[in-house]
Amino acid sequence: MDIIVHFVVGLTFGLVVLLFVDWPQPREFLFIFASGLWAIIPDGHWMFSEFGFDGPAAVWKSFHQTAFANLFWFHRFLDNHETGRKNLEAGTSLLLLFVAVVTYYVANDWEIVAESESESGSGAGAGAESGSEPAPEVESSPEPESVTEPESDHEAEPGSESD
Repeated sequence: MDIIVHFVVGLTFGLVVLLFVDWPQPREFLFIFASGLWAIIPDGHWMFSEFGFDGPAAVWKSFHQTAFANLFWFHRFLDNHETGRKNLEAGTSLLLLFVAVVTYYVANDWEIVAESESESGSGAGAGAESGSEPAPEVESSPEPESVTEPESDHEAEPGSESD
């Protein structure tokens, strides 16, 4: 299977995971990209052999052919089910990515982020971290009225000491 198919499948699974996890958007962006990279790790043996590192490439390739490669978004499963029709495989993976993007967009809580930004008055990108709770408003309480001392001892309350 082409490496782009594995990368797109990794992006797709990353989006599916984010349907169940709510992180700040910068972290979600990095997670999606890292998920795509995670899916192509078993194909690293191609890079080693391309640069002349045949020893590490052989070890990496032997890992690539085990069931453990499926931990990388079903990498081995995809390789075993190659059709030989690279355009069909790439098109199918891109279609799945499109469905995942639309599902992520529809199922995400975009309204909550927009409401919290408008409530805090920060506008777009004015320093408020998206996805975080808005800061509670602090109500200013009126200053306490000053307590006046009684002018004479006769006005003092019973039981209070006077100097």
